[in-house]
Amino acid sequence: LVISRTKKAVLPYLPDKYHRPILLEMKPDQRKLYDSMEDELSILLDSGEPLWAPSVLATLTRLRQLNLDPKILGVTSSSAKTDFLVELIEGTNDKIVIFSCFEKYIHLLQLILQEIYPLVVITGQKTTDQRAEAVKRFQNDDEVRLCLGTIQTMGEGVTLTASSNVILADRWWNDPTNDQAIDRLHRIGQKNAVQVILPIIQDSIDETLDQILQRKSDASKGFLPESQVREMVLEDRRRPH
Repeated sequence: LVISRTKKAVLPYLPDKYHRPILLEMKPDQRKLYDSMEDELSILLDSGEPLWAPSVLATLTRLRQLNLDPKILGVTSSSAKTDFLVELIEGTNDKIVIFSCFEKYIHLLQLILQEIYPLVVITGQKTTDQRAEAVKRFQNDDEVRLCLGTIQTMGEGVTLTASSNVILADRWWNDPTNDQAIDRLHRIGQKNAVQVILPIIQDSIDETLDQILQRKSDASKGFLPESQVREMVLEDRRRPH
C-alpha cells in the first residue's frame, strides 16, 4: 500500500506558490532565425529521420537556444527573453533566482548583468565548495540580488529562500524536475508567497512544451519521461500551424 501526500498536506505552514506566465513576442530578426531553424527541423523529420536521431535532437537543442538568445550560438540578434529579464531586473530591488537548462545562457546573462548587479552563479563548472559559498552569499548578503544557475545543477540540494521570485527562462522536459528547481525557494524558511515567472514566446517551442506539460498535469500527476515529452514536442512542431 502506497500513500501519497501532497507537499501542502505535509508542510501546511509554507506560504503559497503561484505561477505567472508572461507572453513575449520575438522581434523580426530573431523570428527569422528561429523560423529558419524550425524549417530545418521539419525537413529532417519529413525526410524520415527518427525522432531520437542525433541530428534531430541537436537541431531541437539549437532551436531551444535560439528561442532563448541567438547570441549563445554566436549569432548577433535581439532576444525577447533577455530583453524581458533585464527589464524585469531593472524594475525591482527584490532578490531574484533565474534558472535555465543551458549553461551558455547563464554565462551570457552573467556577462550582461554582473557589471550592474552583484550576483552569484551556480552551474556544473563550479566546485561543491564554490556552490556552497554562492548559496551562502545569496542567502546572507543583502547586496547580492541575483542568483543564476542551471536546472541540472542548482535545481536540487540548495536552499534559496532569501528570494521569493524565481524565473524559469526555459524549462526541462518534465514538471517534476522544474518543480524541484522551484522548491529551492518554496521550502522551510520561506516567509513569502513564491512567484514563479514563466516567460513564454508566442508561436514557439515554449508554447508547445507548455501545452504538453499542462495537458499531462491535467490528466495525471505522474512522471512524464523526458524522451516522451521530446517526441510530443517534435510531433507538434512538424504539424502545419
